[in-house]
Amino acid sequence: MIVLSFVGCASTKTSNTARTGTEKILISNAVGQALSKVDFSPFRGKKVFLEEKYLDCVDKNYVTASDRHRVIRQDATLAQKADEAEVVIELRSGSVGTDSSESFLGVPEITLPGMLTLPEVKIVTKSS
Repeated sequence: MIVLSFVGCASTKTSNTARTGTEKILISNAVGQALSKVDFSPFRGKKVFLEEKYLDCVDKNYVTASDRHRVIRQDATLAQKADEAEVVIELRSGSVGTDSSESFLGVPEITLPGMLTLPEVKIVTKSS
Protein backbone atom coordinates (compact mmCIF):
# COMPACT_ATOMS: atom_id res chain seq x y z
CA MET A 1 0.00 0.00 0.00
CA ILE A 2 1.31 3.40 -0.98
CA VAL A 3 0.36 6.40 1.15
CA LEU A 4 0.81 9.85 -0.27
CA SER A 5 0.77 12.90 1.89
CA PHE A 6 0.69 16.48 0.72
CA VAL A 7 1.33 19.51 2.85
CA GLY A 8 0.63 22.99 1.57
CA CYS A 9 0.50 26.52 2.68
CA ALA A 10 -0.60 29.82 1.23
CA SER A 11 0.33 33.36 1.92
CA THR A 12 -1.51 36.57 1.29
CA LYS A 13 0.30 39.47 -0.29
CA THR A 14 -0.52 42.86 1.12
CA SER A 15 -0.19 46.13 -0.73
CA ASN A 16 1.97 49.10 0.14
CA THR A 17 -0.55 51.39 -1.54
CA ALA A 18 -3.83 52.66 -0.13
CA ARG A 19 -5.71 49.87 -1.92
CA THR A 20 -4.81 46.37 -3.09
CA GLY A 21 -5.59 45.37 -6.67
CA THR A 22 -8.61 43.36 -5.53
CA GLU A 23 -9.92 46.31 -3.52
CA LYS A 24 -9.52 48.60 -6.54
CA ILE A 25 -11.57 46.22 -8.68
CA LEU A 26 -14.28 45.96 -6.00
CA ILE A 27 -14.42 49.74 -5.51
CA SER A 28 -14.49 50.58 -9.24
CA ASN A 29 -17.25 48.01 -9.79
CA ALA A 30 -19.28 49.39 -6.86
CA VAL A 31 -18.88 52.98 -8.07
CA GLY A 32 -19.91 51.96 -11.58
CA GLN A 33 -22.99 50.11 -10.32
CA ALA A 34 -24.02 53.01 -8.10
CA LEU A 35 -23.63 55.58 -10.88
CA SER A 36 -25.53 53.40 -13.35
CA LYS A 37 -28.60 53.97 -11.16
CA VAL A 38 -28.32 57.76 -11.44
CA ASP A 39 -30.17 59.49 -14.27
CA PHE A 40 -27.79 62.08 -15.70
CA SER A 41 -30.06 62.90 -18.67
CA PRO A 42 -31.48 66.11 -17.13
CA PHE A 43 -27.97 67.61 -17.51
CA ARG A 44 -27.94 67.14 -21.30
CA GLY A 45 -26.86 70.37 -22.99
CA LYS A 46 -26.27 72.15 -19.66
CA LYS A 47 -23.12 73.64 -18.22
CA VAL A 48 -22.38 71.56 -15.09
CA PHE A 49 -19.98 72.11 -12.19
CA LEU A 50 -19.05 69.13 -10.01
CA GLU A 51 -18.50 70.27 -6.42
CA GLU A 52 -16.22 67.73 -4.76
CA LYS A 53 -15.30 69.46 -1.48
CA TYR A 54 -17.69 67.22 0.49
CA LEU A 55 -16.33 64.00 -1.02
CA ASP A 56 -13.74 62.54 1.35
CA CYS A 57 -12.40 59.07 0.66
CA VAL A 58 -9.25 57.32 -0.53
CA ASP A 59 -10.88 56.90 -3.94
CA LYS A 60 -11.94 60.55 -4.33
CA ASN A 61 -10.19 60.99 -7.68
CA TYR A 62 -11.76 57.85 -9.14
CA VAL A 63 -15.26 58.73 -7.91
CA THR A 64 -14.93 62.28 -9.26
CA ALA A 65 -13.61 61.12 -12.63
CA SER A 66 -16.42 58.57 -12.91
CA ASP A 67 -19.01 61.29 -12.26
CA ARG A 68 -17.35 63.58 -14.81
CA HIS A 69 -17.44 60.77 -17.36
CA ARG A 70 -21.17 60.18 -16.80
CA VAL A 71 -21.98 63.89 -17.08
CA ILE A 72 -19.95 64.27 -20.29
CA ARG A 73 -21.63 61.18 -21.80
CA GLN A 74 -24.91 63.10 -21.51
CA ASP A 75 -23.49 65.86 -23.73
CA ALA A 76 -23.16 68.29 -20.84
CA THR A 77 -20.29 70.77 -20.61
CA LEU A 78 -18.15 70.86 -17.49
CA ALA A 79 -17.72 74.27 -15.90
CA GLN A 80 -14.48 75.23 -14.15
CA LYS A 81 -16.27 77.31 -11.48
CA ALA A 82 -19.65 77.04 -9.80
CA ASP A 83 -20.67 80.59 -10.78
CA GLU A 84 -20.14 79.69 -14.48
CA ALA A 85 -22.52 76.71 -14.31
CA GLU A 86 -26.23 76.28 -14.87
CA VAL A 87 -26.20 73.22 -12.61
CA VAL A 88 -24.01 72.40 -9.60
CA ILE A 89 -23.74 68.75 -8.62
CA GLU A 90 -22.51 68.17 -5.08
CA LEU A 91 -20.53 64.95 -4.86
CA ARG A 92 -20.49 63.09 -1.57
CA SER A 93 -20.47 59.56 -0.33
CA GLY A 94 -21.47 57.96 2.92
CA SER A 95 -19.06 55.12 2.36
CA VAL A 96 -16.47 54.05 -0.19
CA GLY A 97 -14.36 51.19 1.11
CA THR A 98 -13.94 47.53 1.79
CA ASP A 99 -14.10 45.41 4.93
CA SER A 100 -11.96 42.52 6.01
CA SER A 101 -12.32 40.00 8.79
CA GLU A 102 -10.14 37.31 10.25
CA SER A 103 -11.07 34.56 12.67
CA PHE A 104 -9.38 31.46 13.96
CA LEU A 105 -9.97 28.35 15.98
CA GLY A 106 -7.25 27.76 18.53
CA VAL A 107 -5.66 29.39 21.54
CA PRO A 108 -4.97 33.14 21.65
CA GLU A 109 -1.67 34.54 22.86
CA ILE A 110 -1.58 34.45 26.65
CA THR A 111 0.60 36.76 28.70
CA LEU A 112 1.42 35.37 32.12
CA PRO A 113 2.64 37.42 35.08
CA GLY A 114 6.27 38.27 34.71
CA MET A 115 7.82 38.19 31.28
CA LEU A 116 6.37 34.91 30.04
CA THR A 117 4.10 34.88 27.00
CA LEU A 118 2.57 31.74 25.53
CA PRO A 119 2.31 32.01 21.75
CA GLU A 120 -0.90 32.00 19.78
CA VAL A 121 -1.77 28.60 18.34
CA LYS A 122 -4.06 28.66 15.29
CA ILE A 123 -5.57 25.36 14.20
CA VAL A 124 -7.91 26.78 11.55
CA THR A 125 -8.01 30.34 10.21
CA LYS A 126 -10.45 32.16 7.98
CA SER A 127 -9.85 35.51 6.32
CA SER A 128 -12.20 37.39 4.05
